[in-house]
Amino acid sequence: MRLATLFVILLSAPTSHSQTLSPNKSFAVEYRKAGASESDVDFIRTSDKKVLYQAFSSGVGGQGYEEIVWSPDSRYLAVTTRGTKTTVSLEIYRFEAGGVTQVKIPDYRLNLLGRHNLVSGGRYSFARQITWTGSTLTFSSEGSLLDGVSNPRDSPENWYRYQIKLDIYGGSAELSKVVDLK
Repeated sequence: MRLATLFVILLSAPTSHSQTLSPNKSFAVEYRKAGASESDVDFIRTSDKKVLYQAFSSGVGGQGYEEIVWSPDSRYLAVTTRGTKTTVSLEIYRFEAGGVTQVKIPDYRLNLLGRHNLVSGGRYSFARQITWTGSTLTFSSEGSLLDGVSNPRDSPENWYRYQIKLDIYGGSAELSKVVDLK
């Protein structure tokens, strides 16, 4: 089965009504400009234009979500959002006819840092390259083990890079596989 994946990378501030449809066209994500560096995000049921959930996306230069990827069955939406200049976080939402809920995600970064005998890490942490296979979400996680230089090429021993797989069950996610990519 071919993945119905849509990547939206916003290079400038979102327009007042930028919209992304789910694969089955039952739901949409719509940006509304809230300020210079943030956007209100509405999750909408397209049949009656009802707003099922409202979220807030902030980012450098008002970029909003960096990646938006629907599951092939349109039941889940995974997004990456830039929290600061040095972080990109993963969020997952579950869509049903009556509403939208945020899926609880395990602390995968703590799992990754634990593999290096650490309980906290540097300020750089990025979730990227989201893909769905059925109800399994795969993405890469890259970050710094300790605060230091910001370029991984300048200090590669201070950086981690893993592929993460999360199995989604209803309103929660379970860490199912971690692969070291270094």
